[in-house]
Amino acid sequence: MAKKNRISVNNAAGIFFFIAAVAATYCGITLASDVVEAIIFYGTAAFSVFFAIIYGKWYMLKETGIQHRFFGICYRFTPWSEIKDVMRVYQQTGERYAPLTLMFTTKRGNVYRPDETGYVPYPQKKRFLKEWLLQGKMFMIYCAPKKWGPEVVRFVEEHYGPLDYDFAAEKEKLHPKPKEWWKK
Repeated sequence: MAKKNRISVNNAAGIFFFIAAVAATYCGITLASDVVEAIIFYGTAAFSVFFAIIYGKWYMLKETGIQHRFFGICYRFTPWSEIKDVMRVYQQTGERYAPLTLMFTTKRGNVYRPDETGYVPYPQKKRFLKEWLLQGKMFMIYCAPKKWGPEVVRFVEEHYGPLDYDFAAEKEKLHPKPKEWWKK
């Protein structure tokens, strides 16, 4: 089997929400007969556009670095030499037991290590969110444990080096799985 020189990590939900926004706008134009129906259709369209923007981003990992894409159009390139820190943590959305992600911190950003829960501690949260969401000094790539997660982690370790922090491995050390006595 040939060695892969790139991996695409994308999310099909962005296209779904884009189509939903177009359909809701079309229905609002053609079917809305009063103000309430128009508000419902256009509100649904705005809601769908919001999620299309969020889920329309995906990443292409290459031997030279990481391409940031929005609906297939490359808008930024981060070479491996510009990355200061890579760690596997929970997605920092605030919900408990969110999916694991690889958090990349560029040389312009500060490294925020999670606490024992897997999330950035509350006193640092405001600065972290500003750097992540507004300034683009760090970004996260979803790495589902069963789908393409191990392949993405292997690729990053091959081209960047070992992960600087791996919450999944730390959690496994602190809380090992119990012996499965029933599978003898």
